[in-house]
Amino acid sequence: MTSGSKEPLAALDTWITSVLGGRVGRVVAVTGGDIHRTHRIECADGRVAFVKWNERAQPGMFAAEARGLNWLRDARAIAVPRVLGWVEGLSTSAGSRRRDAASVPPTDAGLSALLLEYVAPETPTVRHWETLGRQLAALHTSGAEMFGASHANFIGTLPQDNTCEQSWASFWIERRLEPQFRRVVDTGKAPARWLARLPRLYERVRKLIVEPARPERIHGDLWSGNVIMSGAWGPVLVDPAAYGGHGEVDLAMMRLFGGFEPRVYAAYAEVRGHAPGAEERLGLYQLYPLLVHANLFGGSYVGSVDALVSALS
Repeated sequence: MTSGSKEPLAALDTWITSVLGGRVGRVVAVTGGDIHRTHRIECADGRVAFVKWNERAQPGMFAAEARGLNWLRDARAIAVPRVLGWVEGLSTSAGSRRRDAASVPPTDAGLSALLLEYVAPETPTVRHWETLGRQLAALHTSGAEMFGASHANFIGTLPQDNTCEQSWASFWIERRLEPQFRRVVDTGKAPARWLARLPRLYERVRKLIVEPARPERIHGDLWSGNVIMSGAWGPVLVDPAAYGGHGEVDLAMMRLFGGFEPRVYAAYAEVRGHAPGAEERLGLYQLYPLLVHANLFGGSYVGSVDALVSALS
């Protein structure tokens, strides 16, 4: 690698070379990595790849992301970059081990990395937005095996429990809202009095939620930074927190943080419409990402959660 770093990039160089089967040439840092470092890898034979890496990643983080990407890609509804390999516990000391497998389970503490197909971004067009709406609808309707997933994953740096529940309402309460409420109170970011409000809130949530005919395949962390608009690929989904749930979760998060043109939602509705009461349920699905942000950053997000709980209950 020629980006000038010492041991971490030297270890990455060895691993990437083993995965791609070719010598790494130029390495260019790219933007977009809030948690991990990100680089475009230019191989000597002309191939281009993307690597994200971290010397302090939580165990299982990249493995879970790889599984989520593959699961979304399996639907063949919207573009998702191909996982080329991932590694955990990669030694960055001199003489670091060569990793020949594309998927290496966690071993010793060390560097973690995820290697993907590279997607070149471009300025979105009206066609991009319309395609995103239609393809997102197709992704949701492709279905999932359960409310949840066969493995836990992460949203941001926070663990996400995907243990299956028999109903969507139970999953949303037990696996999404409850852990985040407990965490935000236990860490002192929110007052303990919040917990007394939860029974009433959950009763309201159960009344508002409409159970889907079957679990839907969702991205789970769909803000604008996790969609790349590409000339060759069209819209591309990255950085999922994927599981089987309800498509309204993705739509609510898209509207919470902005960055999407109105044509997305119109194109989505043209494919599958919106269930009655969707607008009324918007807040209960925006509550989860707001809780996540309250746990990660505190500050004004705590007030936003407090106001939304009051509005819902």
